[in-house]
Amino acid sequence: MSNRTYRRNTSKTITVNYNPLNNVDGVKLFFTVKSTKYDTSADDSTAIIKQDVVLTANTGVIDLNPNTVADTVEPGKYYFDMSVLDVAGEIYSIDSGVFTLTAGTTNREA
Repeated sequence: MSNRTYRRNTSKTITVNYNPLNNVDGVKLFFTVKSTKYDTSADDSTAIIKQDVVLTANTGVIDLNPNTVADTVEPGKYYFDMSVLDVAGEIYSIDSGVFTLTAGTTNREA
């Protein structure tokens, strides 16, 4: 479990290295941020951030940029999860925790 912080309207990358379980490589990384730890949304439509990242040699990059989070999302404490889909079709949570969204006074980009 870890903590992540992201300032809205900035750019940030998170490199993820997946250590395969049972020598099975990962295919895709699901990165999800929600206002609650748990919900029943089967398609994660309640997420404020939802990214699917293709893994290459068990490594992937999550790209957070000014288009990632809408300006209407209030700064505050959220929850994130990183799950990996492996070649066998199994999904494993590899990291989760608190995701803090911060913001500054200036929101315009140009």
